[in-house]
Amino acid sequence: MNENVNMNFDLVSNCKKYRKSVVISIPTSSWKILQEFRIESDKLRDVNFVKTRFHGNLCMVWKNKELPKPCSKVIDYESFAVVLMRLRPFVHNNERTFFHKVKNILFKHIDIEAFRDDFRLISDMFEMKSEAIKISLKNDGVELLSFRSFMDYLNAFEYHRDKELANKTEKLFGPWMHEQDGTPIIAYMAVYIINAIFCLSDIIETLEQISIGKREEVNNCLEKYFDTVT
Repeated sequence: MNENVNMNFDLVSNCKKYRKSVVISIPTSSWKILQEFRIESDKLRDVNFVKTRFHGNLCMVWKNKELPKPCSKVIDYESFAVVLMRLRPFVHNNERTFFHKVKNILFKHIDIEAFRDDFRLISDMFEMKSEAIKISLKNDGVELLSFRSFMDYLNAFEYHRDKELANKTEKLFGPWMHEQDGTPIIAYMAVYIINAIFCLSDIIETLEQISIGKREEVNNCLEKYFDTVT
């Protein structure tokens, strides 16, 4: 029995000038996890809220002598709740398809530094690091737009009912909790997390096509993937 899934393919630059042969070998146990991740991401893509390409919206209004107030567009909570449930396989670290577990599998077995740079950038998007999302929103020096804040909210109000965590989250989110119970800011963060998930899923889908012989090359690659480029 073959214990690894072996792939041989070529990278072709977008200018057609450069070509590079790549060999990847992934243990079957890890390969199954990658495939499960892709299957779960397909389920997430199929949710109506995601299909409508919701981009997230954060808006605040300042009036003379008043504190700023959030005023985001109304979100259908029932539709968005389905998204939160579909996200669970990717955001809970005890799940087989936890985002970072899958990212680490790809990072380990694709020994090309340019790809690993991409994985780092995708990971930064998932974590909502300020360099990746180009925005920062803080309360008493604590960042609201972060994976930790996102998970604290879900564990306090969605996945679990943790009262202590709920009090902490309500204090951190401040006025944003008065705006549709915090749904707009959570939806805003979910957009980045979902985009990161889909980035990994697209890579896995390409590898799946290569593994079964449907593709022999990956076209339109940036020049950074080729060692001969200076």
